[in-house]
Amino acid sequence: MNNIAFYISDHGFGHASRSIAIIRELIKKDNLKIHIKTSNPLEFIKNSLKDKDNIYFDYLETDIGLILKKNSFKLDKDLLVDKLKDWFKEWEILINKEYDFLINKDIDLVISDITPWIFNSANKANIKSVAISNFTWYSQYKEILADKNINLTKIKEAYNKADLFIKYPFGLKVNNKNVINTGLISRKFNQNKIKNKKNKIGNDKKLIYMGIGKSVDYDVLNNIDFNKLDQYNWLFSSGVEVEGDNIYKIPQNESETQNYIAACDYAVTKAGWSTISEAVLSKTPMLLIEREEIPEDRKIINKLVEEGLGIKIDKEKIYQNDNLLNGLKKLKKIDTNNYNYKNKAKETANMIFNQLKERLG
Repeated sequence: MNNIAFYISDHGFGHASRSIAIIRELIKKDNLKIHIKTSNPLEFIKNSLKDKDNIYFDYLETDIGLILKKNSFKLDKDLLVDKLKDWFKEWEILINKEYDFLINKDIDLVISDITPWIFNSANKANIKSVAISNFTWYSQYKEILADKNINLTKIKEAYNKADLFIKYPFGLKVNNKNVINTGLISRKFNQNKIKNKKNKIGNDKKLIYMGIGKSVDYDVLNNIDFNKLDQYNWLFSSGVEVEGDNIYKIPQNESETQNYIAACDYAVTKAGWSTISEAVLSKTPMLLIEREEIPEDRKIINKLVEEGLGIKIDKEKIYQNDNLLNGLKKLKKIDTNNYNYKNKAKETANMIFNQLKERLG
């Protein structure tokens, strides 16, 4: 049995959902066992892969991500710096602990989206490693924390130890020596479920998916009076405490949220890569919440606007009903004449599997 260790960022659920799409393709390969390591999205991943054999789950705090101010889309840079300094103090412990795991479990390949320190463990164990993402935490922090006194060399050097970087579209620059590009990734859409979800809500109002991600405090939505936006029906994640006759929620035990995005006419969303990937692949136009201070968001939004896949709205203006309504009115159906996006989960899994075959000779 060939063993893969897959490390997934703790930041939100987007890294997890795109990794799930790849894992579902990988596990179809013969004689393969996958060990998944993460913390915040672990139960979500378990629920999504509960019907798969030869997958093992371990709780492990993998990275810091971004820290936002309470009830806000704004970064808390000072708290982020404090968290990073504490995290760096733990690196050698994490590296050595996972080195032992990799050796004891006879791991043949390490994959990371996009936890950096694990590449040190893999390098120490002489195990091939693959980074897969549209950015690195180094490329994010380098710009975000340019005015702060913090040394990010540890993160930069860790990523340089990855043998291969598989890069998603709409990405920041990565400096690894061996980079190959792939396409958008999504869990597969179920057209019958999409149709049923549309029929269940019914009526003639357009349905809007409101996506702010798991890394943002849901209380931020209390600043918007959705009952006064009753021209539309609104769809939220299960944990959002917004009520009304025009409010619908994704069931708490539902893991296949891509079908809900596909069932919507439009999406109002922050520029989380997995959400925008699912929206683009389901041809759902987006009103994109602009956060200029975050490099990844800026890159994604500029590309989507350029290609006519969405328009942007400032993170502060979203609280003003007139601005939100005007943005929605400007959204148009995606021009399918120039549309060439396809789900590349299978092809990306094959890229990873080829690395495993090279490792094993």
